[in-house]
Order: sequence, then C-alpha cells, then structure tokens
Amino acid sequence: TRLPALNRRLSSAGIPVRYEPASGQRTRIDTHDLRASLNGVEVTRFHPMSATVDDQPVESRATLGTGDAWIISGTTAEGPFLLFGSPLEPTATTLPVSAAMIPVMEWAVDYAAQGSSHLGATAGEAFSPPSGTTFIEAPSGERFPVDQGQPFSGTNEPGFYRAFVGDSLAATYAVNTPAAESDLTRLSDEGMSEVFGPEVRFTEDLSRWPNEIFRQGQGPEPWRFLLFVLLGLLIAETIVRASERLRGGTGSRDVIDPSQPEAARA
Repeated sequence: TRLPALNRRLSSAGIPVRYEPASGQRTRIDTHDLRASLNGVEVTRFHPMSATVDDQPVESRATLGTGDAWIISGTTAEGPFLLFGSPLEPTATTLPVSAAMIPVMEWAVDYAAQGSSHLGATAGEAFSPPSGTTFIEAPSGERFPVDQGQPFSGTNEPGFYRAFVGDSLAATYAVNTPAAESDLTRLSDEGMSEVFGPEVRFTEDLSRWPNEIFRQGQGPEPWRFLLFVLLGLLIAETIVRASERLRGGTGSRDVIDPSQPEAARA
C-alpha cells in the first residue's frame, strides 16, 4: 500500500517518475557522475524507477550493475528533485554506513540548491514575483491578487508563498522569521533600553532584584514597626495583669494590730 501512495504523491508533485516493486537482487553501483566515490557501495534492495512522461526528461545520475537507475534527477515547476532507488538504511544499501554517505548528502544538498525556484524573504518584507504573476498563495491557503509589476508585501506569516501565473506555479518564496528573533546574544544595557523603553531598571545585586522588579508598593516595610507595637502591647498587658494581682492579694489579707491581744487570739 505504501508504494502506490508514494507514486500518487510523486504524480501530484509533478515528478514524472514512478517506483516499481522492489527487487532483492544484490548488486553494486556501476556508473555515476557524483563527486563522491561510490566504490564498494553495495545495494541489496532497490525499486526500479521509470519515467511516466516522455516529454519531461529525467537524468540517471547513478546506475546499478543490473542496468537500473539508482539515482534520478530532474526539474519541475517548483525546482529540482532527486530520487534514490533504495531506502538509505543498512538493510537496503551499505551507503549509510560507508565513508561516501556524507559526500553524497553534500552533493544532494548542493544539487537541490542550484537552479531552485524557491526564493528567500523575511516576514514583513516585500518581494517581487515573476512577471505575469496573477496571484500569490499564502501559507494559510488564502490567495491575493497581484498588480503587474508591483511587489507583494503581505508577508506577515512565515512559510511558503507560491506565485501563480494563471493556474501554473511560477515560483515559490520561503518567507522566514527575522534572524534577530533567533539571536541569543545578550543585549547590552543600551539595547535593553531600546527594546523595553527608557523605564527599564538595571541592578547587579540579586538581593535588590525584588525591589527593582516589583515597581508598585515600594517604600519602607511596616512589619518591623507593627512587630514593635505588638511587643509593647504584650509587655504592657503583662505589667497591668501583674499589678492587678498584687493589689488584689494585698486587699484580702487580715491586718493584726499587736496592741489588741484579743484580736490576735481570735
């Protein structure tokens, strides 16, 4: 089920190549025009590839000993493409575990970057679409009509913007977020003031940070004063209660007058 789905994806992308069922014949790379050396690279599983459109030629960049193309290149309206006849895994080919893997990947990236219709821009900046462009399709799928000869400035959303001439794709623009948003370099004090405004405060002492960050309600803290008041009240209450006990105890005693023996005997 995966192979038919893959072929449908290739067809919808405008790539005139289809994959055939896999062959388990063990073989090697016979000829190629890559910068990397593929000597000794073995292929144990591959899918033969065939062109589906005669008037849209494709080029074989590497051929197996069986005569089947193992790497195919070509160009569509959206740019160049490269197809490998085998999954790049050790169970299908020894390329991923060989010294040629990195040079092959570098060659593939360089090839994809040459002659690509994917152009770059930064979000918020305008770009000039190709001559004859009738509308621009944004990453959200919304389409914007274009005035002939006028730059397109509706690049608020990062993503791929596609320029169409009628129903034909003319170019694709990769709109990225500004590089400054990914810059992790620490700002200077002047830079912080420019970004956050002149009211920003700076401190080198971490203990002062709460006083600097919490701008509202700053001033002397009242808890010390309240603590002293509470302690004073407790001390005063203690003194009052002690004095009351002393007065109450003195009033309840009987006073004996030594000049009255009868009272003393009683």
